[in-house]
Amino acid sequence: HLTTDGYVRGSVLDDRKILAQAVLNGEKPNSRMLPFICKLDSDEEVNDPKNWPKANPMILYYKPLRTEIHQHWEEAQASSEVMVEFMTKRMNRPSQDPTTVAVKWDDIEATNQPFPELEKATCVGAIDFADVRDFCAVGLLFKKEGKYYFKHHTFICAESLKITKFKFPIHEAVEKGLATIIQDNYIDESYPLQWFMDHAKDYRIINIATDSFRFKSLKREFEEAGAPLTQVRSGPYSHNRLSSMVDKLFASHNIVFGDDMMMRWYC
Repeated sequence: HLTTDGYVRGSVLDDRKILAQAVLNGEKPNSRMLPFICKLDSDEEVNDPKNWPKANPMILYYKPLRTEIHQHWEEAQASSEVMVEFMTKRMNRPSQDPTTVAVKWDDIEATNQPFPELEKATCVGAIDFADVRDFCAVGLLFKKEGKYYFKHHTFICAESLKITKFKFPIHEAVEKGLATIIQDNYIDESYPLQWFMDHAKDYRIINIATDSFRFKSLKREFEEAGAPLTQVRSGPYSHNRLSSMVDKLFASHNIVFGDDMMMRWYC
């Protein structure tokens, strides 16, 4: 298998890289895998073109490729977006643009912490219903000893998987119980409702929030079932009020998803 690195973290490629590193470190003496990894040893090495053959051995022997990479480097000097692409695809050093990324990958990885005992604990629910033909994510947010714990599940319309090729192992997330594929051409409101009703047996859900986009269509179903539902504002005003708190939670590693590959992908 031959590939350059990519932008999706926590995917199958990252798992292969961890295995490859273990083989190279001598931790897997019986493995038949032969890793051959070409990349810079640090981000700083990119500033000296003499280091580039570490990530691109062929540029020592193939002048057109050498010219192409030098041209790409010149373009990267004027654009942070192109620099991210250059570091990730040319130098095999996965990179993020700090001016556009919501959360650093190290802080996203830190969400993988164990959950404490939460049975009968108080929590609030949340629904992000993008489109009835797309994804619907639901979750429960708990707070305990200064940390926030978020238990999540996603419903995915089978039709969306036919239309869009997601660069993420969705079927693996399904196998892990993090997602459910709805074999229909839309996601009915009964799916998120039933998820909350099932979890109300284990936790004390005091409220469930959703934005105005899907509130009206969800309200009737939830009211008939006796489930609480609150409409919350979304958009720049609300996001700006919450952003500093969210940034702090990630930076301090006080937001926990457990081993949830899908939430890491979303972030």
